[in-house]
Amino acid sequence: MNEKTNYTGRRIATFLVVIGLAGAAGFWWRTLTRLAPTPADSRPGAPVGPQLSSATVTLLTSGSKKKLFEQLGAAFQREQPKVTVSVKAMESRDGLQYLLHQASETERPDLYSPSDPRLATSLDRNWRKAHGGRAIINTSSTDQDFVFGETPVVFLTTTVKFAELEPVLGGEHPWEKIRERTLQGEAMSWGRLRFSFANPVGSASGLTALGMILSDSASVKRPFQGFLTDISKGAIYDDAAQHGSSQLFETYISELVSQKTSERDFIVTYESNALQAAKEHPELGLRVIYPNPTPFAMHRICLLESSSRPSERRDAALAFLNYLKTPAAQKLIQESRLHPRFVPDTLGFEPGFARVTKRAPLVGYNEVMNALQLWNEQIAPRLSP
Repeated sequence: MNEKTNYTGRRIATFLVVIGLAGAAGFWWRTLTRLAPTPADSRPGAPVGPQLSSATVTLLTSGSKKKLFEQLGAAFQREQPKVTVSVKAMESRDGLQYLLHQASETERPDLYSPSDPRLATSLDRNWRKAHGGRAIINTSSTDQDFVFGETPVVFLTTTVKFAELEPVLGGEHPWEKIRERTLQGEAMSWGRLRFSFANPVGSASGLTALGMILSDSASVKRPFQGFLTDISKGAIYDDAAQHGSSQLFETYISELVSQKTSERDFIVTYESNALQAAKEHPELGLRVIYPNPTPFAMHRICLLESSSRPSERRDAALAFLNYLKTPAAQKLIQESRLHPRFVPDTLGFEPGFARVTKRAPLVGYNEVMNALQLWNEQIAPRLSP
């Protein structure tokens, strides 16, 4: 393939992603503005119910939640021994495209839990357009479509660099301060400021980072394209960053374990990941810095409609959804370092972690999609090794 063909391919891929995400603003506005669970959200789910017939429930999720759903599935099976929950993981863009264009009626999973809640809304909107108005998700049913947990999006670094980075990342407009130090070159005691966030085309945490950059550029009244170009001069956009949130996080921790340091001064990741890593690797001296205000990633799950699904599978899938709201399931969700949505949040914190009191304001959805296209077409190709 020549360079022109590669460029055209990237444009097509970006177009598909933008189209695939179009129409998700409703769920974005409905859920991101909620500062705390409503009284209805706080009610524990009803008991799982009578014993179900033999069935295998299939669930599609992102790599970062695969282990959690396997644990929840095993716990659910202890209450319903005849039901198995089979978990398949695909990253955001791949999962959406698979459901829209590749999965047949019989191959379609029963449940879908993407890394970004807007993807589920996007799936349903685009499905309706392509199938004469027929829905694939009952978005009006809180029994079939809901958020079961959430986690802040944070900056992760180490104690060695925390003192210098905290004033940069911990206040308002952190990306403007990052931009200033990136342009200064030798701005930190160790030299250039270097960092990574995951590919925003295929990663929810990366898309959140891009939204933070967009918001900061508007707040300090700088043109976004130049603002993003300046910031990208400090970005490490290697294979780990390009392959999504999980790969970037695992690579960063692996670098610290094996080398005691990393070329990345910090990464953008989920608080849940950072909490788990701090527990497993206390020797690394991991530190979290919360942007102020702090964006959140929400974990949504929904039933996917299918005319070919046997009734016992549908019943089992609905029972599993109901189970996720029970205190037993919410305890497992909290143990995975997510903030639960259906029981009081008693998540304990390691030293250096805090409870968020101020959420990030919303960024216009169309602006985020335009920023995504700009990143994919003009910024990312320059950064790729």
